[in-house]
Parts: sequence; structure tokens; C-alpha cells
Amino acid sequence: MRDGLSIIQPSIHRLQVKLSDAQEKERTQLTLQLQQELELLTAYQSKVKKVTEATHERELKDLEQKVSLRRAMLEQKVGRLYCYLLCVYL
Repeated sequence: MRDGLSIIQPSIHRLQVKLSDAQEKERTQLTLQLQQELELLTAYQSKVKKVTEATHERELKDLEQKVSLRRAMLEQKVGRLYCYLLCVYL
């Protein structure tokens, strides 16, 4: 019985080594796949950030233009009111 175990142990050891090699190969493949997916994700996030920043800048310029136009209209109204008051009280 002892002799039979001695014969089987090297076979079991080779099987474990082969399994470890297979696991190492799988780990290498998964690491490469994860790296590629990370690069894709990073590129996607960068693109989204650029688009978001461009949209933000465009909306900011639109709002600044609206505020400027509104301010000009209010200043014009105040100017007319000022002229009216001067004409009435002078």
C-alpha cells in the first residue's frame, strides 16, 4: 500500500503543477483583459468629461448672453424712467 502511494504522489504533484500553470495562464489573461477594460473605461470617462465641459461652457455663454441682454434692457428702462422723471420735475 505504501508503495502504491509512492507511485501516485508524483502524478498528483505533476497534476497540481499543471493546474497551477493553467491557473497562472488564466490569471495572466484576466489581468490583460482587466487592463484593456480599464483603458477603455478611462478613455470613455475622458470623452464624457470633455463633452460635459463643452456643454457647460456653451450653456454658461448662453446664460451670460441672456443676462447681458436683460441687463441692457433694464438699463434702458431705467434710463427712460430717469429721463421721464427729469422732464416731469423740471
